[in-house]
Amino acid sequence: MRVAKKLLLSITAALLVTNMSGCDSKEDKAQNFIQQTAASSQPEMRKSFRRKVGDLDIKITYRFKDDVVLSQTTEDAFPYRVLPAKNQMEAKGIMDKISDAYSKMSGVSQKVEYKNDRVYENLNIDFTQANISKLCALKEISIGMIITDCSAKYLTMSGVEKFLVEQEFDELK
Repeated sequence: MRVAKKLLLSITAALLVTNMSGCDSKEDKAQNFIQQTAASSQPEMRKSFRRKVGDLDIKITYRFKDDVVLSQTTEDAFPYRVLPAKNQMEAKGIMDKISDAYSKMSGVSQKVEYKNDRVYENLNIDFTQANISKLCALKEISIGMIITDCSAKYLTMSGVEKFLVEQEFDELK
């Protein structure tokens, strides 16, 4: 009888573990995949791209392993009128809404400075923590958040690079 109870408990425990792992959402599985990729022994690589359009200057650096993007750092600078804002106070009001939205997102950090008539933004997205579909669902985003495929569970460097080349970004060597 004791053996039967132990066997039944073991089977029940195994079924619970299997059932719980099957309940992981696709986003959780993607996050686990990205985290496993980040922890792999493969060397981490970086690629940077830049695009200047008039007064707008965007530089994006990606960290990746294999073809999986681990993080994106964007440094951008643009005049207040791009927001559109007439002065620093209006620009700050717009950027504060964006910053508030980012502050609620896991894996996202942002720093904004105002000098002369320009906004300087540094935006970091850690894809080992951030969720792409949640980022894409934000109503308030900055020029610096460039997500190439909102339906993707993770970004590939090859996909990002193709998109940026299509958008006339130049790779920085």
